[in-house]
Amino acid sequence: YEAQRVTDHLVQLLALYKIEQAFYPFDPQEHALADLSREALARVADLAGLNCIELECDCPDDLYGWFDYELVFGVLVQALHNALRYSRKRVKLAARARESGVLIQVEDDGPGYPEFLLAQGNGLEKGISFETGSTGLGLYFAQVVAQLHKGGGRRGSLCLENGGGLGGGRFLLDLP
Repeated sequence: YEAQRVTDHLVQLLALYKIEQAFYPFDPQEHALADLSREALARVADLAGLNCIELECDCPDDLYGWFDYELVFGVLVQALHNALRYSRKRVKLAARARESGVLIQVEDDGPGYPEFLLAQGNGLEKGISFETGSTGLGLYFAQVVAQLHKGGGRRGSLCLENGGGLGGGRFLLDLP
């Protein structure tokens, strides 16, 4: 898990560098959200099993969205890893259509996000913590990826909340 986490962070850093230098091959296409959801859940299934955490998926087979598959996949896997880290017994990945696009959410039954993440722009301006190993890279990457997606006069967005159906943290990725 830790080796995969480090690899994922290195890939995120390289993607951010390529995006900033304007040579990332951003390639939004129409994709089935059910396929994306199954692949992301498969990536974290072993870790969930080791920790006796139940993974749930709520995504209609006929739901499609227009997005860069690799970037959104990376965001979802990071969100799932974070949910697994704080969950007690359940993590749920869900997607649904909205009038303006699709909403993808990852939620858990853990203690929820700390107040500083909810109150201050998702904690992106906070530094790093050697105590917890948090750098904020995952949230920054997710925000950049969300905003790359444009359509219908709006950009994608990211939101963190507490509560929801499982009562813990809820990560929301809204794509046009």
